[in-house]
Amino acid sequence: MTSAYEILASSKHDMLDDLDPSKSISSAIVVKVDRVYPKSDINLFDRICGWPKKVASLDFIVFDSKLSRMTISLIGDDIIDRFSNRLEEKSTYFIHRFNVAVGGFDIHSRFHIEFFPDTCIHVFPCPMVDYVFKIRPVEEIRREWWPVNRVRDVCGFLRAVGGLLWDRYHGLLTWKFSFIVEDIHGKMISCLLYGDVAKDAWKDFVMHKGKVNLIVAVQYGLVRSDQGYCFLTNFSSATMIFWDPKFKELADIRNALLQRRMSESGV
Repeated sequence: MTSAYEILASSKHDMLDDLDPSKSISSAIVVKVDRVYPKSDINLFDRICGWPKKVASLDFIVFDSKLSRMTISLIGDDIIDRFSNRLEEKSTYFIHRFNVAVGGFDIHSRFHIEFFPDTCIHVFPCPMVDYVFKIRPVEEIRREWWPVNRVRDVCGFLRAVGGLLWDRYHGLLTWKFSFIVEDIHGKMISCLLYGDVAKDAWKDFVMHKGKVNLIVAVQYGLVRSDQGYCFLTNFSSATMIFWDPKFKELADIRNALLQRRMSESGV
């Protein structure tokens, strides 16, 4: 069997979309870590007793050179303890010997990755983009959300914004922050955030408050519906809100939005 070091030296690896559960142990990937976030068990009894949350898994959203995204899920205390400090956001790694499991965890359409105790991880000096966005039109998000919750990216003008409020979410009193995004086609969708994601988004928004034609990008927003009303909410703590984003990965959509606004104003 080819060793991890031989594969690393020859730079042989698979693309995320080509992974297959039937040959997962022999697969190798080169990916950049985009987001690290824990998933906790929701136990109302524990909350009433004041006991700390139990971490069900530690998840990593990664992408490859073709900009495909997938989740790596560390399940079990032993696996989490072994690998939690081995992967850092915005770093690129060569990973060999892992399990490809069915279920995309809302990030990939088919699969996610799970580690074995002997999974091999090496820092890999491969240049990749800083961000990966899969911007979808609001109308498409509304059509496709049922019957499975999906994680989607949206970018557009900020049309309305609420304040930072206290509210109950899953029986817990926490922060809530809401705003409305208008996409390039003039379609609007609400974004309702909770917890630390809400507080962080609000703090960043305050620095841009009052800016004309403020553009906002929502990355990893979870599509939900309430009585037929479709909206975005945070996907655990993975969701990121970017106010007035100017990095190159969103340059095209940003320019298109500003040109549309200029044409509407007759400039």
